[in-house]
Amino acid sequence: MPMSSAPSATLLDRVRVVLVQTSHPGNIGAAARAMRVMGLKDLRLVAPRAALHVRDALKMAHPCEATLLQAQPYATLDDALVDIDFALATSGKIRGALDTEPLDIERARLLWPADDQRIALVFGNERTGLAATDAERCDRILRLPTPG
Repeated sequence: MPMSSAPSATLLDRVRVVLVQTSHPGNIGAAARAMRVMGLKDLRLVAPRAALHVRDALKMAHPCEATLLQAQPYATLDDALVDIDFALATSGKIRGALDTEPLDIERARLLWPADDQRIALVFGNERTGLAATDAERCDRILRLPTPG
């Protein structure tokens, strides 16, 4: 069965983006802008190392400041995932320490839950990515190829 090229509005409404320990406010703002352009609205920040409402964050979020201003902070990843049905840890590299095989986006989409369930895409910080201990709190690993 062929997949449609664009996700349905209901799918986008169910996706949450979770950033773990983001260290630069501009990156939080840029993520908010990218999310809004893609039709995503729910940004969750786990123990951010950067303030949300500083000039760099707002500048990078422009003209999508609403997504940034509505972002919810959480103390832990477990707190951010409490209402999530299926969490995907993102990784640019395959981590040998984890015992589950990373999925590509097409295989991950086949596993996504029913239409009424919430999905989280979990990203690590800029310097080191998502820690293995955080990835293990997710249901599966989504491999996003990155240069380098």
